[in-house]
Amino acid sequence: QMCIRDRYQRRVHGNSNMIAGRIRSNFLSSTGKAFFSRRKAVISRDQVKFYKENGYCVLPKVVPDEMIELLKSRIKYYVKNYDKSALREIFSPSVQKRVSNEYFLTSGDKIRHFLEEKAIDNEGKLTVPIEFAFNKIGHGMHDIDSVFEKFSYSPIFKEIIKAIGFQNPLLVQSMVIFKNPKIGGAVPPHKDNTFLITKPLSCTGIWVALEDAKKGNGCMYGVPGSHNRPPGSFMVRNEAQDGTVFVNEGDGDVTYDTNGAVCLEAPKGSVVLLHGSFLHFSDDNTSPHSRWAYTMHYVEKDAQWDPRNLSLIHI
Repeated sequence: QMCIRDRYQRRVHGNSNMIAGRIRSNFLSSTGKAFFSRRKAVISRDQVKFYKENGYCVLPKVVPDEMIELLKSRIKYYVKNYDKSALREIFSPSVQKRVSNEYFLTSGDKIRHFLEEKAIDNEGKLTVPIEFAFNKIGHGMHDIDSVFEKFSYSPIFKEIIKAIGFQNPLLVQSMVIFKNPKIGGAVPPHKDNTFLITKPLSCTGIWVALEDAKKGNGCMYGVPGSHNRPPGSFMVRNEAQDGTVFVNEGDGDVTYDTNGAVCLEAPKGSVVLLHGSFLHFSDDNTSPHSRWAYTMHYVEKDAQWDPRNLSLIHI
């Protein structure tokens, strides 16, 4: 199994131009091609300053509509051709009830499907059509699907992640989050460093709005400045390697105060930067509109990868 470091160096440093070239010639018009050959800076100094002071930043309209539609077409393919075993795999957005079976624990280098809690009734039957039943698919979209690979390793994201201070960024996790209408579950307050652990802590998220994210359809909220306090609780594999436990370490936060939270509304095509210690959450989506998003998580290559992380892929 190829390690993350090898994959990153091969695909980002080794052949990113070849990847971009293939997608330009095969999929996109001149508007979409500009995404891969963009010369204008994607993130300004003021936006970098805002990110460092607040722990997040919304970069509006980074990804063109044509690129979004291409990604969504691939997502619809995976929804239609879902893994039948996923019909028993529920992903609870509640941090304390996360699915921790082998299907979930070994999903780091695969594309796997996870249902919403409300998608299955007490008899194990779907409560909604299958196209609305999934909570997410992931966690290796960036390395398995050719379209998502080309998108994820595009120079734009490398520019953004290095602009905020990364020296050697490694893309280690990716997923599509659906937040489907009427059924998309709430996500409680959390910090991403709780789930992808390095020493020093280095996790950072890039969240791409594939649809408009607004107050009415379960958009994210976050607490500005909360990134200045690291988490003090971490989710790790248990000793038997067949589940997870939360362990308290260090002097970081183990309980969270959401006072002062702001809504991170993001129009379709926007990119939301999330510091790994930034406290964020979202409400149920009770609206008739979905809120699809694509999330990528990065860590520093030179940081020490915690062997207790959920993924058994080693850096």
